[in-house]
Amino acid sequence: MKNNLLSTLLLLFLTIITINAQSIEPRYGFRFGVNYSNILSDNFDILAIGLGISETEAEESRFGAAVGFFAEYGVSDLISIQPELQYSTQGNLNKEFRLNYLQLPVLLKLNITEMFNIHLGPQLGLKAWEWERNEVYNTFDFSALGGLGINVTDNFFADLRYSYGFTNIFEEVKEDSAIQLEGNNAYMQFTIGYRL
Repeated sequence: MKNNLLSTLLLLFLTIITINAQSIEPRYGFRFGVNYSNILSDNFDILAIGLGISETEAEESRFGAAVGFFAEYGVSDLISIQPELQYSTQGNLNKEFRLNYLQLPVLLKLNITEMFNIHLGPQLGLKAWEWERNEVYNTFDFSALGGLGINVTDNFFADLRYSYGFTNIFEEVKEDSAIQLEGNNAYMQFTIGYRL
């Protein structure tokens, strides 16, 4: 009974979105900017010893780049849905902890005024590259993303976002191993963009 009610409500919601979205022209664009990223882990003491570096060096945050494309589908004047595809350089400064992802965020965007908006949603990341330790890191990363945006003009905008990863980025090791590594991605991102 619960599943039927939930399915009916979801179908109704999607129908309303589809009807409303047809009356508002979708907009497309691109965005680029910088990340300030870090792997959140309690295991850097173990990792640092294994690499012959200090724990402070292992934990040092990284500045990286982000570039992507998006489509914005207006549900109403206040709400839009914005799927994106972006390339993001993340991880820590030490080359052993650098991770880069192809990411697919799907954001619900609430336009507070014509100038300001807030947005949040899930994000799926596919590991695109990391230094030479391919067997150490998981291929997928699932995270939550939230942020604030400002429309400078009808076409130009800027936004500030924070992402927190829910999945362990380290591959699981054998159960009999004495070391079980755990860590999550987190980053702050500032981007500017152009909406066509």
